[in-house]
Amino acid sequence: MAEKIQIVINGKEIAVQKDSYLLDAVKKAGFTVPTLCHHKDLTPTGTCRLCMCEIEIRGRKKLVTACNYPIRQPITVWTESEPVTAHRKLLAEMYLGRWPNVPIIQYIAK
Repeated sequence: MAEKIQIVINGKEIAVQKDSYLLDAVKKAGFTVPTLCHHKDLTPTGTCRLCMCEIEIRGRKKLVTACNYPIRQPITVWTESEPVTAHRKLLAEMYLGRWPNVPIIQYIAK
């Protein structure tokens, strides 16, 4: 049986399998984050950077891409913190400037 790890996402505690990806844990907890590169036909590479979440490990916070971040120890996660929101806003503005007529980019920018 796979090892379970307790994590906290936006104040909600859940148990996940060790080495599962953060994006899957976020979905399991009932939250969503925007993604472009995490599609069933693509390998999650973290290149779109929209799924960025803030995590805390042993008192240290950092931003990580949820689609390819493996959970290997207890962490606290925020999907909508100030640094995360600022990061996504900047990306949405850059994407909209580059691809203004692409529907998914327009949706993300809203």
